[in-house]
Amino acid sequence: MTRVLVSLVAAGALFALSACVVQQPTSPAARPAYAVAASAQPVSAGVAYSAPAPVVAGSCGATLAVSPVQTRPGCEIDERVSAQSAAVSFPCGGGPAQAAFSDAVFGGTVSADGTVDLSIRTTFAYRDGCQWETKQEIRGALSSGTLSYAYFERPLEGQRGCARGCEAAATVRVANVSR
Repeated sequence: MTRVLVSLVAAGALFALSACVVQQPTSPAARPAYAVAASAQPVSAGVAYSAPAPVVAGSCGATLAVSPVQTRPGCEIDERVSAQSAAVSFPCGGGPAQAAFSDAVFGGTVSADGTVDLSIRTTFAYRDGCQWETKQEIRGALSSGTLSYAYFERPLEGQRGCARGCEAAATVRVANVSR
C-alpha cells in the first residue's frame, strides 16, 4: 500500500513538474547560434523556471547586452544568452523582475537600490545518457553599468557515468536605465 501511494505521489509530482517545462525549438534554423567554445547542442533541452509575478504599469527598466559566453574547450552548454540583448523590467521601488531573451525568460528581483538577481533553470538530456540541470544567473548592480552572467550545470541525482560538468561566464552591459 505504501509503495503504491509513493508511486502515485511521485507520478503526480512529475505531472506537475512537466507543466512547467517548455520545449525548445529542435530545428537548427529555429535555435539561435551561440558563441561558445563548442557549437554542438545537447540532445534535447527544456526550460523550467518559476515565472516572476507580472511587472505592473509604471515600471522601470534597462537593456541588458550579454557578451559572448566563454567556457572551457570541449564544453557543450545549454546557455540562453550569448551575444544577445534583453529588456529587464521591474517596479521602480524594487520587486519582481524579468528579462526576456530570444528563447528564455529569466526571473527574479531588482531591489530598490538597483541590485539585480535574475536566474533560470533548464533541464536537458545529453548524449551521455544522463539528465542534466543548469542554473544560469545574472547578478550585480545596475549603477555599475556591468553585471555578471554565470552558468553552472550538473547531472540530476542518482545517475552514473555522466560526462564532466561545465561552467561558463560572460559580462552583461547595462544601458538605457529608467528609474
